[in-house]
Amino acid sequence: MTVDEFRQQINSLSARYDARFANKPRATRSLSELDEITAELDALIEQGEADFAGDAVLENARENRGLYATERDAIIAAKEQPHAVQAATLATWANFVFDEYRRHYAGKSRATRDTGRMEEMIAELDWLTDDMHALLGRHDLETVRRDLEAVESNLKLYEGELANIKTARTSGSRDEQVSQLANAANEQFAIYNKQFAGKGRTTRRPALLERMNNNLDDILDEMRTLNSKGTRNPTNTKNITVVQNNIKLYTAEVAEVRKVRADASIEDLAGMLGGAANDVMAEYRENFAGKDRATRDIDLMSSLCDQMYEIALQMREIKDENPGLEVNERNLSIVLDNLIMYNTEFTRIKEAKGMS
Repeated sequence: MTVDEFRQQINSLSARYDARFANKPRATRSLSELDEITAELDALIEQGEADFAGDAVLENARENRGLYATERDAIIAAKEQPHAVQAATLATWANFVFDEYRRHYAGKSRATRDTGRMEEMIAELDWLTDDMHALLGRHDLETVRRDLEAVESNLKLYEGELANIKTARTSGSRDEQVSQLANAANEQFAIYNKQFAGKGRTTRRPALLERMNNNLDDILDEMRTLNSKGTRNPTNTKNITVVQNNIKLYTAEVAEVRKVRADASIEDLAGMLGGAANDVMAEYRENFAGKDRATRDIDLMSSLCDQMYEIALQMREIKDENPGLEVNERNLSIVLDNLIMYNTEFTRIKEAKGMS
């Protein structure tokens, strides 16, 4: 091993530690993974002391070794707190919903927003609220109490926002409503292109397709209602045909997705979801890692957040049904950490671009 290769391996381990442990909820961290990183570092330190004594990276490695030992003790202490893992997990999932709101609703025109996505977000917060109340019923944890207040506050906000979106759809002149409905439909078509087109059916979430179809059904009804009010608008008539055709496509596609998923074992599905996550991570590395944030495509970053969240939801479902499936547990942990990083990166790109 050359000194450059030695430095590269030390830095690679440091980056792995940062990705999986730095600033993450300790109660949810894996001791076995930290032990793996530490063992690899110990081997490198031993080799470095023999071959590269005095190199600055070797001294950094020794400092990191002490940091990892301290972190291990802190993780053990965090895990010993009553229900600390469940509390941290609930807070993490709540933050994903808050991030989804910031990406897709904050500062956007209500008339074009996705009502189905908002309904799904509300359902998720309802579930988290129930679990947080149940946890507080067993243990009076101040952190959970604060998290619950945040969840209930956002839940109230989202319920009001859903009503405002529906009202905004029917506001404005007839031409404005035609344009608003067309844009709302285009939002659904964009989801299909990003989440389904060219992707393996086995790793797609059927409920997302059904949500999109429900949205398009509502949009179609509103388009037809507009055309029933006096003179038909030719643009709206054309849009009705486009929406009808896409509903047929998505209805057929959801049947195909359910068919291939039914033929896959849980183990196979977990493995394929891990592969899908690797594809998202590769796209992130290609387009964002180490790049000037001010020049990055914020819509693509948002799409990667959405894609990783969809994978996380499916992995969570597998975990609920098969809690002992180790490969899924490990993959879910990696996916959640990357999703946290992607949401943070979205915010930083937005700031770098000077976007409000």
